[in-house]
Amino acid sequence: PDKNVAIEFNGNYWHSSEVINDKFYHFNKSYLCEQKGIRLIHIYEYQWEDSVKREILKSIIKNALGKNENILYARKCQIKELNKKDVEEFSKLNSLHAHRNASIYLGLFYNDELVELMSFGKAFFSRDNSIDYECIRSITKINTTVIGGMNKLFKYFINKYNPNKILYYVDYNTHNGNSMSKLGFKFINYSKGGMINISNSKETIEKFGYIFNRKPEKHKEIQEYVKQGKIFTIYDAGVKKYIWDKN
Repeated sequence: PDKNVAIEFNGNYWHSSEVINDKFYHFNKSYLCEQKGIRLIHIYEYQWEDSVKREILKSIIKNALGKNENILYARKCQIKELNKKDVEEFSKLNSLHAHRNASIYLGLFYNDELVELMSFGKAFFSRDNSIDYECIRSITKINTTVIGGMNKLFKYFINKYNPNKILYYVDYNTHNGNSMSKLGFKFINYSKGGMINISNSKETIEKFGYIFNRKPEKHKEIQEYVKQGKIFTIYDAGVKKYIWDKN
């Protein structure tokens, strides 16, 4: 309570559409906590089952409580521009969302070790044509706090690439976005209830994998499996959308 941090463990079945009819159930919990100044960290069972994601979640909790083992300062770090092969493994080991392709990868190094990463790409899917970039990933090495790291990487990007507007999505399942204003971002809106599917049978695991996102081309087939209880659908807390505007 003294840190204004709440943690909830969400079991696959009991937090799925099999039991909960409200798609905004997890979003509403995060939102109600946020209104009281509390950061709610959701831990989903399918994440905790993954040994890599479990360590990332532990690190998120420690960071929220100010308990990270390694404290570094950005002024003692160097920035390097990287490529995809340089960052894929780092992203997998340090981000719940693993790697996503980008056109620009900026790494922050301490004693030649990558400790923080920001990547950017063209905002192809934005309805606002004036947004030219999206921040694809912002990742810090687990169990590590780099004071001023995000600010240093972001300033480098701004100065070199001269963007007009930048889109940034904050994962509302684990973060509240309170630090975004320090970088000059403004909150735009919430995107409620991100969806994840979890296979509950050998048949669906073989067809779709254990965990998978939307597959529009197989929507009807998936819904039939949902009715049979062979697939669980979980609607998470979604994301918060922010925009940086140089004007």
